Amino acid sequence: MINSLNIKIDELKIIKIVTVKSLRDFILDNALIENDTLLINTNNIDDITLEFRDTYGESIKHPYFLLGVLIEEDTSGKVKKGHIGIIRDDARQESIR
Repeated sequence: MINSLNIKIDELKIIKIVTVKSLRDFILDNALIENDTLLINTNNIDDITLEFRDTYGESIKHPYFLLGVLIEEDTSGKVKKGHIGIIRDDARQESIR
């Protein structure tokens, strides 16, 4: 997990229902690219993890990339449930790719 305590979130957006499909749609609708990161509230990350396991019968891999975009738990408390934090061109990803 990348430490998100001291990072700058470029945008915060409301998504309300956070699922793998809604994240996929969000990535496409917002033209996110490979070096971008989505920060998700801890409760929503838990929901995605359970959904992934129920759908695919296996645990989610960490780090988790969807369409090349890193999906990461917000450990700073800045991203509320039902919201997504966007970090564009996240240089921290270089250390995990």
